[in-house]
Amino acid sequence: MILIVFSHPYPHRSHANKTILDGVSQTEHVIIDDLYQKYPDFHINISQEQSLLRQAKLIIFQFPLYCYNVPALLKQWQEVVLTRQFSLDNEAHGRALQGKSTMAVVTTGHKHRSYQQGGDDNYSLDDFLRPLEQLSVHCGMHYHSPLALHQAHRATETELTQFTQLYSQRIEDLYRQAGQSDE
Repeated sequence: MILIVFSHPYPHRSHANKTILDGVSQTEHVIIDDLYQKYPDFHINISQEQSLLRQAKLIIFQFPLYCYNVPALLKQWQEVVLTRQFSLDNEAHGRALQGKSTMAVVTTGHKHRSYQQGGDDNYSLDDFLRPLEQLSVHCGMHYHSPLALHQAHRATETELTQFTQLYSQRIEDLYRQAGQSDE
C-alpha cells in the first residue's frame, strides 16, 4: 500500500491541495490518511496510525510548508506515533519502518527562486525539510527527494493536472521499486 499522510490545517482553503489529493487518490494502492479530518481535536489514535504504517510500503507526507515547517498536527503525529519502541528499538515491535520508502510532497506560497541563499526565504526547500529527512533516515527508511508545487495558490488547472500526473507517476515508480526490493 501507498500511504499518504496528509496534513493541512485549512484544506477547504487550498484548491491546489484538494485537486492534487483528489487526483492522486485515483492511483492504485493509495490510502489517504487525512490527519486534520480524523483528529481535529489532536487526539491521535496511535495504534491505528502505527497499523497503517506497518501495512505501507511507501509513505508520503503531503503538506503545505507552514511557517517553514510541517503543520502542527503532523509534528504531533510524528512525536506520538513514531515512538522509540515502534520505530527504533530492535525488539519485536521496533524497526517497524525499516526498509520502507518515504518522501515529502509539499506546497508553498512562494516562488521556487525564493528558496535559496539570498532569496526571500534564505534557505533551500531541502534545508527546511531536513528534519523530516533525518527522521526518516533515523527510522531506517529510504528517503527520496521531495516534490514541491511552489506558489500553489496561483497554480492553473493545467499546472495542477501536470503536477498531479508527475506525483502519481513518481509514487507508482517508487512503489514498484519497493516491491522489487521485497523479492
